[in-house]
Amino acid sequence: ALGRVEVAAYFQRFDEAETLYREMDRRDLAIDLRRRLGDWFRVVQLVQGAAGGGDDEQLRTAWDEIGSFYADRQKFDKAAQYYRQSKNTQQLINCHARLGDYEAMRSLVDELPEDASLLLVLAVQQARAGKAGFSSLQYLSKVCASRLPRATRAGQCAHLSVRASQ
Repeated sequence: ALGRVEVAAYFQRFDEAETLYREMDRRDLAIDLRRRLGDWFRVVQLVQGAAGGGDDEQLRTAWDEIGSFYADRQKFDKAAQYYRQSKNTQQLINCHARLGDYEAMRSLVDELPEDASLLLVLAVQQARAGKAGFSSLQYLSKVCASRLPRATRAGQCAHLSVRASQ
């Protein structure tokens, strides 16, 4: 049976190969086939269609790749949806910056983990766009000071404070 799958894949009959994998109850190999092909939309379908749920890490990777697919095509609103699902905050910040959605960027502050060095990325993105006024940078500076570890806090948050006072 595996020989039939290999022949189908060799002749680029990927749907047939996937079907054969699923008939052999080898959903993992069907997912791996689609992953190697870069068919992330199908990977999501296969993982979510699994009885009892799917592998969260595979879903997160697939959503991240779909987000990159849309970002490469300058469709940042769609990319942001998938980056949010994959919990890729760095890319989500970049999408919101490209869209000019600074309110959405600011709302991410409360969602960032406790050791959020991404606060600095968020502040820099807003400052580059000229959308971060004194109060916004001051707010980010305070949040930064309360969340970053003591070792990194001093220099990085001081930079935000200086930027806020300019």
